[in-house]
Amino acid sequence: MRRLVGMAWASAALIAACGGSTSTLGGGSGSVSVSGTVDGMPLAVTDEVALVGSASSNGVTEAYAGVIITNIAGTCAVLQRQGDPRSAQALQIVARAPGSTVPTGQYPIGATTTTTASASFSAQDANCKSTAGEQATHGTIILTTVSASMLEGSFDLTFANGDHLTGSFQAPVCNASILSSGMNPTCGS
Repeated sequence: MRRLVGMAWASAALIAACGGSTSTLGGGSGSVSVSGTVDGMPLAVTDEVALVGSASSNGVTEAYAGVIITNIAGTCAVLQRQGDPRSAQALQIVARAPGSTVPTGQYPIGATTTTTASASFSAQDANCKSTAGEQATHGTIILTTVSASMLEGSFDLTFANGDHLTGSFQAPVCNASILSSGMNPTCGS
């Protein structure tokens, strides 16, 4: 899971690479609704994790808010211990904006403006080896609630291979860092 999340939030990590960052993750008592296919199959949904935070680089602060939708129960606890569960799948959706918070609103995938969004799907097998990695090429993320305790919104995503996902999420926030490095978790942890 850590590897999957690491790939998914690479853009957030790049933002934070040259400066400090804060982030929080959540999961457990939210809700998710997803329709469509990714990697040619319906998305397996077991849990959701919210992420809100900001990072500074060269004196410029950028905020991010997003959700990770997984097939793993207890995603927040897995991320807190920086685990790497077998056969994990994750859909990661993130919006970014200048400043210290991401306001509610609509975020286009791949926009070239200062507010932008991205989404990707990643999966790994029972040996924690990557089996899928798809990036959304078109779509929109709509955030209706962004707070320190809750992230709510919807999405409409199209991937390069033609797969299409739509859905909504309500994800509570808990503490866990996705931007830490130096850990190499054991497969199955």
